[in-house]
Amino acid sequence: MVSEAVPCLPSLRYPVGEHGRGHRFLTVSRLSTLAMSGKRALTAIRQARAHVRELVWALAGRVMMYGASGGGMSFVEIGRAGIAEIEYSYFSIGEMQDPGFEPVETQVDFSTPEPVIVVPGQIVVVSRVRTHRAPVVLAAAAEGEEPVPGDGWQMVATKSYAPVYAGRMFACDTMNGPASPAPEPVEVFGQRINPGEPAIDLDSSRVYRVQVWARGREDSRERHEEAMEREEWGASEGFEAYAVAFTPQRKQEPPVPRNEDRLRERFARQRAEEDEIARLLAGQ
Repeated sequence: MVSEAVPCLPSLRYPVGEHGRGHRFLTVSRLSTLAMSGKRALTAIRQARAHVRELVWALAGRVMMYGASGGGMSFVEIGRAGIAEIEYSYFSIGEMQDPGFEPVETQVDFSTPEPVIVVPGQIVVVSRVRTHRAPVVLAAAAEGEEPVPGDGWQMVATKSYAPVYAGRMFACDTMNGPASPAPEPVEVFGQRINPGEPAIDLDSSRVYRVQVWARGREDSRERHEEAMEREEWGASEGFEAYAVAFTPQRKQEPPVPRNEDRLRERFARQRAEEDEIARLLAGQ
């Protein structure tokens, strides 16, 4: 279960007057046994993930996918198909804040005309439709690969992303955290991706090229407006779908959790502040 520490509800700054007053959603990490374990917990999680991967590769061999071009594509991992609840014309791919890491506070300025905006800890994709539901598939390609999503998919943008935590990436709703499983499979990267958790694990010691493709985006706004003119108020699906591939490009120093003693001090200060607020409220 994904905790409160998934930064899918980022601190955002909308253009003045476009979506009303700007909103801030602070990532809050609560005091817990897991968080207090710091680096030990993170090491155990990474070891468990590595062990599962080794078992999968041993049973199935290296997975080869084939795109519309006919060339072989090798993937480290392809997440399940999720569906993002899009509001205010955007959704994000957020990196989970693992226990022990200090939260990275970010603001996304939507005044830029870019369709894909990258800030530490998240990748924001700007949709052409204000409110709807869009299937999303994440994939981690092998080094040196050129992923091809297949027929009907168009490139939206190519960006660079450097993990700031341990590299666990989730497709996220605009407002509600990690996206839910899609209602049906998605055909992409030469195969049928079944519904499930739209998440992948990146190597936090690498910087990735991020390629974002879309299907239906070229006329999604026009089709949505036509549906509204026909008074099809419940129309929310079938306008856009997204595929996002991460390909390792170069190395970086992997992010590391903060010192456990400093982490305990921060939680102690946070708890003291909460207790003080509770005391003042009780005295009113």
